[in-house]
This record gives sequence, structure tokens and C-alpha cells, in this order.
Amino acid sequence: MKFRLNTIALIMSPAAAIILTGLAGLLVSGASAQSAGYDAANGRRQVAYPPHRVVDYRHMRLEITIPDMNVPKAHASETLSISPIRGEASSVVLDCKGLKIKSVMCANHIVDFSTDEKQLTLTFTPPLAEGVISDIVTEYEIDNPRLGFVWTTESSAWPGRAPQIHTQGEPETNSYWFPCHDFPNEKLTTELIVTAPAGFEVCSNGRLVSSDRVILVDESQTGERSLLAHVKWHYLQDKPHANYLVTLVVGKFDVVDVGTKALPMPVYVPPGRGRDVKATYGRTAAMVAHFGELLGEPYAWDKYAQLVVCNFSNGGMENTSATSLYDTAIIGEKDLADHDLDGLISHELGHQWFGDLLTCNSWEHIWLNEGFATYMTALWMEHRDGVSAYQQSIRGSMDGI
Repeated sequence: MKFRLNTIALIMSPAAAIILTGLAGLLVSGASAQSAGYDAANGRRQVAYPPHRVVDYRHMRLEITIPDMNVPKAHASETLSISPIRGEASSVVLDCKGLKIKSVMCANHIVDFSTDEKQLTLTFTPPLAEGVISDIVTEYEIDNPRLGFVWTTESSAWPGRAPQIHTQGEPETNSYWFPCHDFPNEKLTTELIVTAPAGFEVCSNGRLVSSDRVILVDESQTGERSLLAHVKWHYLQDKPHANYLVTLVVGKFDVVDVGTKALPMPVYVPPGRGRDVKATYGRTAAMVAHFGELLGEPYAWDKYAQLVVCNFSNGGMENTSATSLYDTAIIGEKDLADHDLDGLISHELGHQWFGDLLTCNSWEHIWLNEGFATYMTALWMEHRDGVSAYQQSIRGSMDGI
């Protein structure tokens, strides 16, 4: 197998170097493992462990209705299927940041709930039984969250740019738009059913099950009713993934598929830029094939979408089967002589194996996600341009430290 898991190349990724530098400093200082876990000033314990799951999170069905893309409010209904891991569970605590909870129900149980700015606490009478899957139905409102759910309305500062929504879940910000166990030590299957105004594209994890036109009735404060054309989009991610990798994008795009019959690879770019997609993203299918061969593990998901979104806070985010990218991540064909995006594209694609398929149990191991993805970029450059390109990529990571 051609995959070269070179120890030096791996640990010299920028993310790895940060961790190793910190560990080296700790060892040089002579601090013991015991004292390193406490704040010397106040004796407070600093060690953080993954939160206990208490229940097994099996599936999330999330239905979101967006009446108006220029009004940053939406209604949501979440059905969370859970089962106690050991013994009965009389209470469950979900991460839930700033959401307006209207009701919580569970068949055959009385559910009492309380919220603060960070969590939703549920109490069940009688307790949930071990080995029994229960569906927790939560009705709530999404009201322009300050993190995790980025709602960009029309503005005179950006004339002609349509309103748009994108989400960003890493590390723990998806709980700003749906209640969940917002930590990577749990995986579940998910489906999103999103009703958005007609004329907007909707993308989420997994495969598109259906997209059907519907009519919403809007009633004004004066009692007048109007009919609004919407489309209900249904996406299903039927292989488990972590909550921070759940994504939703709603906007107006040119959509160009650079994939194969076996694996769709739609690329979503700003309107008018569709002609530049193949030049910028046209090597994605070759990357998928090469990585699958190197790793001996075929690409795991039903599609691979790449979405160029506005107001994105990072370079890219490897949401399962649907990577989000910064708003100018599209290059005109004439400019490709000077630079390309293969580094970014291959890095985020590498995460579909290291991060999405294989997920760290706790955030202190996130350097492994990033280290492997950085290394996968080096391997793609070697495949594309030869061994000197591999060496240049590794040297670039070392210089970056």
C-alpha cells in the first residue's frame, strides 16, 4: 500500500507541533503529572474529561421552517431518539444555548423541563427504561443566534446579494440551533427537513430524499392572509456522525456537479460563478479516488458537496459529506496560473476520513484530525506534482510552526 504514515511528517503538522511544544515545555519544567492538573494560584482542578453520555443518542430528526429569509427567525421541531445506557434515566441534560423552548414531550412520560443560557434539563416521570428507545419531541424557536447559525440578510452594503444561512458547529456551537450532546464522544444518524422560500437552495448532510413544493399561509397583524411559495427539502444522513458535523446551508447558488455517477459532488458557488467551478474544483473526484486507494478505505458518505458561503469565519469546515468554504473560494480560470485551491480542497476532503469517519473522543485530540488532514494534502501534492511537491508541502508545514 502506497500510504506512507511517516512519523516525522505527521507530527510536524502545525496542529501537532503546538501540542508537542506544550508537552515538551511541561517536561522541561519538571512539573509532575499531578501538579500539572491544577491551577497553582487557586488549586482549582483544570483537567477536563468528556461529559458522560448517560443515554445513547440514536437519531435526530430536525424539522425547520423558515418563513422569510430576511427575517432571522425560524420554527423548529426536534425528535431525538435516545435510550439509557445502563439502568433507568430519570433526567437528561442537553446542551442548548439561547434557544426559546416552547414544549417538550415524550410518549408515556410526563416531562418537566428547565433551561438556562447553556442547557436544557429534562426530567421524566416515570424514568426512561434501559433498552427502550424513547422519542423526545422539542418545539422551539431559532431567533438569530449569536453563534453557530449565521443568518446573513440582505443589506445595502452588499447590493444584489441574496440572504443566506450557514451553520458552523465546531467545536460546540451547533447547540445554538438544536439541543444536543454537543461533544464529539457520541455519534448518531440525522435527518433535516427544511422548509425554505422557493428559489433558494438547501443543502445538508447525506442524501437528498425529496424536495417538494409547499404553500405556507402568512397572516399579518391586521388579519390579512397571503400565500407563500416554499420548498420542503429532506436530507438523510443514515451513517452515524458527531453533532458538531451537522450542517445546514440555505441560499442562492450556481450548483455544478464535478462528481461521478456513483458519487455526486455538487459545488455551490455564488450566482454567476458556475463557469469557474470545474477549473477550481474539477480535481475533487481524483482526490477522492486517490485517498480511498491510499487508505484502503473507500469514501464513506452518500455525496461530497462543497459550499462557498458568505461571512464564513474559517477557511473550510469538514461537515459530514458537505464541506463549507470561505466566500471567495472560487478562482477564475486565468488566475489558476498563479495559484489554486487544491491545498484547501484536499485538506477538507481528508477530514472526511480523519474527523468525520474516525472522530476524536475529546477535543484535546483534535490535533490528530488536523495533523492527518494536513498530511493528506502533502500526499495529494505528491500524487499531482511529484515527490518534490510532497517535500515542499511538509517543509511548508514546518516553516509555519
